[in-house]
Amino acid sequence: MIVDGKSYPIASTLDRVSFAPNDSALDSLLLHNNNGIIAMDNNQQVSGKMMNVTLTLTPVLNDNQFTHATDTVMLESNLQWEVLTK
Repeated sequence: MIVDGKSYPIASTLDRVSFAPNDSALDSLLLHNNNGIIAMDNNQQVSGKMMNVTLTLTPVLNDNQFTHATDTVMLESNLQWEVLTK
């Protein structure tokens, strides 16, 4: 995540009020439903005026989902984003 022109690692959070991180900050994360991300610097939340995030989606599928697959399998996701601030 880039905040005010500087790149920071990110941590996931479920805390929608104080944004307390669930774990250590990393360069990339596997996120689950309702997870948030926060930029971290030396175990502290980063604040700033401008944020830029590049998101890469990689589907996580198990073998059972391919049992009845044909040559063409359509993958579909419904995503919703919300930006929260303090």
